[in-house]
Amino acid sequence: SMGDLADMRADGVAATLPIYTGGERRSLLRQSDFDVVRLEEERQRASDQLERTIREALIAARASYTGISLANDAELAAKRNLELVQDAYARGAVPIIDLIDAQNAGLSAEVAATDAIYDFLIDLMQVQRTSNRFDFFTSPADRAAWASRMQRYFAERNIQPWGATR
Repeated sequence: SMGDLADMRADGVAATLPIYTGGERRSLLRQSDFDVVRLEEERQRASDQLERTIREALIAARASYTGISLANDAELAAKRNLELVQDAYARGAVPIIDLIDAQNAGLSAEVAATDAIYDFLIDLMQVQRTSNRFDFFTSPADRAAWASRMQRYFAERNIQPWGATR
């Protein structure tokens, strides 16, 4: 801009020297500092959101893993009930509708037990997707080392990503 630079010429060589820049440099530096702070805050928000997402995925995986055991217990109970109802039906102690209900409960419990396994696998894949780590590409030793690092990370920060345990 006008008055900001003076041209000095000597022997056909041109050089420019800043004589007056006003507050432009200070303004650019302040804007750069502001941009750095803003970008750091955005990075921290993204990091926090990613940690929350991973933690939520871990909670869901832990719940669905526990669900496998509960669904298996329910399936076992439904099978035992079916055996008792079949025996009672054979002796004429219960009507056929009770037998049909017990068979339906047994089939439903079997399907729920199978679904529980798939629910856990889906949740496990979500954990791996959010943490950008796919265990089926790593060795058992690498998986154990990663699990150890994860547990140490949570312990150092006094975090229970899956809630209190019994």
